[in-house]
Amino acid sequence: PTPQPTPVPTPLPTPVPTQAPSMVPSDIPSGKPSLLPSMVPSSQPSDTRLTVNLQADPCTDYFGAEECEECTGDCDNDSDCKGSLRCEKRRQNSGLENVPGCQWGINSDTVRLGDSDFCFQPIDLSDTVNYVGECSEGGYLCGPCEGDCDSDRDCEAGLVCHFRDQFETVPFCDGEGGSRDVYAKDVCSPQSLLFP
Repeated sequence: PTPQPTPVPTPLPTPVPTQAPSMVPSDIPSGKPSLLPSMVPSSQPSDTRLTVNLQADPCTDYFGAEECEECTGDCDNDSDCKGSLRCEKRRQNSGLENVPGCQWGINSDTVRLGDSDFCFQPIDLSDTVNYVGECSEGGYLCGPCEGDCDSDRDCEAGLVCHFRDQFETVPFCDGEGGSRDVYAKDVCSPQSLLFP
């Protein structure tokens, strides 16, 4: 190797590789994976969420009258979804409504901007805004910091339905706009003198 770089790049690579790594990272990944694992862990964890997938309308057509799998759609009701999965009802066409526990794939704008509904796995979170499905007086009642509710009757006793237009804060709850919150979904929260 030369002590100083040449002012004009050479048309061919050098026959002898350099002894040390470049101090300037390349803009594009190499064409071949490295043979050894990296000695330095990545700063970001890899995303292991399933990708949202529009199979059919309704998705039970695709699965041969079987229930739809996680992150698949279009579902119409919770009964369209397998096991403990629930059907996320998306109301907006803004692309701001995520599917909890799922990720949008490459080139998924058409699906993301549509109003298709998708099966997702609800989880328990304490004191964190958490979309668990469509709560109702005759079905599942939302607990503290859970949504979507349409009235106080959709919430467990002692809770009120807190109406939202975006990712507004919810009294006594954290995590608005987080990975389990869904844009403009209403959330049950404890009643307070400060928040009538």
